[in-house]
Amino acid sequence: MNGFRVEDAATLETVAAAVTAGRLGDLILPPLRALAGWPTVPLTPADEARVRHGQPVPQRGEGGTRAAAVDAEGRLIAILESANGRWQPVKVMPREEDR
Repeated sequence: MNGFRVEDAATLETVAAAVTAGRLGDLILPPLRALAGWPTVPLTPADEARVRHGQPVPQRGEGGTRAAAVDAEGRLIAILESANGRWQPVKVMPREEDR
């Protein structure tokens, strides 16, 4: 199930008003919402560093063939695919300080 619904979309008028007010960021939804229903894999700081460099991390009982990797604050770090008992990052999100 996708975490985005048409009913939740901002109208063009709302977007225009947010731009004028300098508050467009308030309308941006967290990317993890798009992966609602996916299993999540909490990463340790060491695992996060590995994933950010494209390196796999061990699966620890999480099921599924794809998962959302999250940090300690619950932010999306990467999309992972299961391969040979490990989670391989297939898309890594940029760090906030790199945006």
